[in-house]
Amino acid sequence: MSESTWKVDPLAEAAGLTVRTLHHWDTIGLLTPSRRTPAGHREYTEADVGRLYQVLALRGLGLGLDTIALCLDAGVDPARVLRAGGRVARTVPAGRGVEGDGHACD
Repeated sequence: MSESTWKVDPLAEAAGLTVRTLHHWDTIGLLTPSRRTPAGHREYTEADVGRLYQVLALRGLGLGLDTIALCLDAGVDPARVLRAGGRVARTVPAGRGVEGDGHACD
């Protein structure tokens, strides 16, 4: 049985985003679809959609995209960041800090 996937247009509409935003997030590595069709079209799996909603929740707290990527890629529990209101402070490993948005992840 195959896993259900979302094409970029319906996913953007369901998430209240533009297709351009999803393409940008793919380009910067924030939300890269797990699959592509033979023609190269993006297909998002349920895991991808879960990450999308984590990104949206953290962005809603005012975190910058660089900080969100750092937190999610480091395995930080987004629920923890949400409970802390986006102000969980910790020293990020050398060279991994994000300047300018006033937030860090733990």
